[in-house]
Amino acid sequence: MVEHDEAAIIDTGLPKAQEIVDRVVELRPWLRAQQAAAERERRIPQESIERLDAAGVFGLTAPKRFGGADFTTRELHDILRALASGCGATAWMVWAAAGGNLWSFAFDEDAVAPVYEAPWTGNRTFAVAGTSRRMAGTARQVDGGWMIEGAWPFSTGRVHASHGYLAVFYDETDDTKLGMVLVPKESLVAWDDWDAMGMAATGSQTMATDGELFVPDEHFSTPKRLTERIGELTARGEGPRRGGLARSLVTGAGVALGMADHAMEVFLGAVGKRSIPYSP
Repeated sequence: MVEHDEAAIIDTGLPKAQEIVDRVVELRPWLRAQQAAAERERRIPQESIERLDAAGVFGLTAPKRFGGADFTTRELHDILRALASGCGATAWMVWAAAGGNLWSFAFDEDAVAPVYEAPWTGNRTFAVAGTSRRMAGTARQVDGGWMIEGAWPFSTGRVHASHGYLAVFYDETDDTKLGMVLVPKESLVAWDDWDAMGMAATGSQTMATDGELFVPDEHFSTPKRLTERIGELTARGEGPRRGGLARSLVTGAGVALGMADHAMEVFLGAVGKRSIPYSP
């Protein structure tokens, strides 16, 4: 998806996309050296998170009004491609967390401001917005809020996040009645069930409630209301660039390409050291 309304970005003191790319390239040797440990521990090492945070990686899609960047689709793609060339699992986690930010920030200001204003190292949210009941929880309305319950598999980025952005169905018979809740990660429990070969380091464990969990009204919304608020924020210059899910998928392609870049680099680095088989 190509954006046609990308006016020159005013200098806000935030790092430019190329500066982020340059910082990521500097981190490549470190990220590559940590790959085996990350796979073994089934999570991105905390020191990697701290180095990425210092490089500005976790502000890629955070709201501008909370100090986030305003990068184009191509710029996001290039940053993720550079990151994946260092560690594919790390880039996948960053991409997934960036996708969560594209929606979670659209809750009312009283709910979302504490999420982004509080001191934090790493990604702010992890997102599980499945539209099937197998990928979501349930909710029932009570005075002042909702009682939610369930389990959310494949919660990429949950290890280092402060909050979860989770899908819940609030009608047992109508699959169109889908809500979204923004809850502190500490109110959920993690299941030790992520053993995916090759991507174990993403730490994409199932997150679940321990029985029912109360969520106040201001932390409950619907895809329709969130979409409307994103449109309002974007019109005021406070929201993300246009594109939504399609934009997220396009930028995510950078993860696959970055891993391919690394594979090609390894291949070309070794091929010159080998003789041609069965030749003198």
